[in-house]
This record gives sequence, structure tokens and C-alpha cells, in this order.
Amino acid sequence: MALTSNNSVEEYILACRKRPDWWGKPGRILSDQGREFCASVNDELCKAYGIKRSVTSAYHPQTNGLAERINRTLKTRLAKLCNTKMSDWPDYLEEVAYSMRTQKQKSTGFTPYHLMFGCQHRPIDQDDMELEVEEEGLSPADESTDTSCSLEGLREEKVNAAQEKQTADYNRRKKKGSKIYDLSVGMHVLQSNLRNESRKGGKMEPNWTGPYKILDIDCNERVALETVKNGKKLNRRVSYNQLRPYLHSQLHDARFVCLGIK
Repeated sequence: MALTSNNSVEEYILACRKRPDWWGKPGRILSDQGREFCASVNDELCKAYGIKRSVTSAYHPQTNGLAERINRTLKTRLAKLCNTKMSDWPDYLEEVAYSMRTQKQKSTGFTPYHLMFGCQHRPIDQDDMELEVEEEGLSPADESTDTSCSLEGLREEKVNAAQEKQTADYNRRKKKGSKIYDLSVGMHVLQSNLRNESRKGGKMEPNWTGPYKILDIDCNERVALETVKNGKKLNRRVSYNQLRPYLHSQLHDARFVCLGIK
């Protein structure tokens, strides 16, 4: 679902209202915490259609990794077609989306188009195609049902295999390249300062903020924090991999006391 302007609540609502006419309403929408997705009017729309709403953790795009990866591919292809200012990308969106829908996916072995409609798309460069139709065989309805069942079984088998491989690869990279800390409730930690990446002058800010105290860790490794300074609880939970233990130092604490900082 693409928006042509930032924070366009009206445009997002219109897109949601049009979608049921094409494929039926979605059972669940997973989005980031942008204003256009978390507006009250959007909550009312989801309630009216019976759609479950979920949001990703702040600064943790891995929660919606598949969509983020598709967006990256989409942006790369659009950049090759757009003008120098990249202002005409909506004009090429449908063509690029079509190219992605008709490209065989490594995880399934099929194109999204084939999985959706049970047949291959018609090549753009072939206008006149001679089709051989068998006189005997299944009826079109029975053949369509048989094809759909076969594709669904193959798709599920290949997706499960791909997910197992991706999980194994992720765990191997995580174990090799990341330092894992054992965090528990009551510990003091520092939080990675991700805001400094996009704000003007942010590169001069500290890489870590805090210290904070861990109040709770849920089953999805999202951590509830409060500040050690005044006990104020943070509004949002933080992903486990954005934290590291805070090591107390008498020299460091004494320096801040001498400066009048508490």
C-alpha cells in the first residue's frame, strides 16, 4: 500500500476502503507507528471491517521484515525509472509492482501471480498466442480447483523449508556477529540512541542513552523500562537487541556529582 505524501491519513483510509472491492478485507494489518497508521479514524475503520490492528516496535523494522524487504526492492526498481528528483514515482508504480508479481520467488518456486490465479501471466511481448485446448479432460472449474490445491500444498511446503533455512541463517549470524547479553528484570541498562541517525546534528549525540531499569520482558523480547533518575516509565517497549547492561563506575558517578548532574 503506497502513499504519495507523508502522514496522509486521508489517502491511507481511501486505499483501505478500496481494497475490499478487489480481494476482500484483510484479517490483520501490521504497520509501523506512523501517524497515518495509528490515527483514531483508522482504528474506527478497522473496527468497522473487523480487521485486527498490530504495530511494530519502535525502531525495529525486523518485526515487519518481509514488507521492509519488498519495499527496498520496490525503491531500487523505481529509482531506475524515475526522473532525477524522484518525483514521478507514482507513474511507474504499477509497472514495477507487476514485474515483482510476475517474477519467480526463491522461497516458493512460483510467481505471486501464479499462486494467486493458478496460471502463468501472459507475456507482454507476445500478442498472438496459439493455445492448444484438449477436447477431453477436467471441466474448467474442476481443473481450477485441482490446480489451486496442488499449488497451495507445494507453496506451503517450500515456504516452510525457506523459513527454516532463514531462521538457521539468522541464528548463525546472530551468534557470530552480535554480542548477546543476558538481561533480566531489575537490571540497569543503556538504550541505543537510534534517533540521532536522521536528526540534524544527531551524529554528535551519544550512541547510548540511560541508564534505565528493566521492569518487564515479554515473550517477544520487548522490554519495559523506567528511568533510573526519576523512575518515569517509558511509553513504549524497547526491543531486546537495542539494550546493553549499564556498568556502574564510582569514578564516572563521582564525576557527575562534582558537575552537579544527578
